[in-house]
Amino acid sequence: MKNDELLNSELKAIEVLDFILKQYDLENIDRNLEVCSELVIICKLIMQRYKTKYDISFKKNQNIEKAKQQVIKEIKKDKTYSNVLEIIKNYRNYKKKHLN
Repeated sequence: MKNDELLNSELKAIEVLDFILKQYDLENIDRNLEVCSELVIICKLIMQRYKTKYDISFKKNQNIEKAKQQVIKEIKKDKTYSNVLEIIKNYRNYKKKHLN
């Protein structure tokens, strides 16, 4: 079962990357080394989240963990923090009300 879940995490990460790349194409955003590095980080984060969900053991990347903590600190300082948190918690309802 773990192999199926591992494959699922990889497929989900690829689906997200595919979506991002399509959006970049629509906006004519160049694909350079910086963009590639951002996509690698996003992919690693997504795969890590799924591995955690499926209880698949993995070694956490300390640079990514530090970056996540820094982002959390910055978000908490933001005056819209409570709004962002509410949107994340209630995304399905928000999507129905505002995105359709």
